[in-house]
Amino acid sequence: MSARWSGSASRSARALWQSRIDAAGGWPCCRCGRLVLPGVTSGKYWQPDHWPVPRELGGTETVPAHAKCNLSAGGKRGAAITNARRLPPAGRIETRPGRW
Repeated sequence: MSARWSGSASRSARALWQSRIDAAGGWPCCRCGRLVLPGVTSGKYWQPDHWPVPRELGGTETVPAHAKCNLSAGGKRGAAITNARRLPPAGRIETRPGRW
């Protein structure tokens, strides 16, 4: 498992990308491709996203993503992990009592 994404690391990445976004007049979101607008500093609008390698797989590089896009991607990864744990082992047929 990768190192914890601490508050100071997040703040550092956010400050770095905020200056790049402001200087460039915007930056494309790594998830949807739409523009992350300059001057918007709220964490509710954009976040540093671990792309293309997710943090849980050792990703350390960040790029800006809309908060909605980043949270949605993380939720999908979490759901995939949870659902994979629920699958029955290969070769075993799971039976459930029927409701007739």
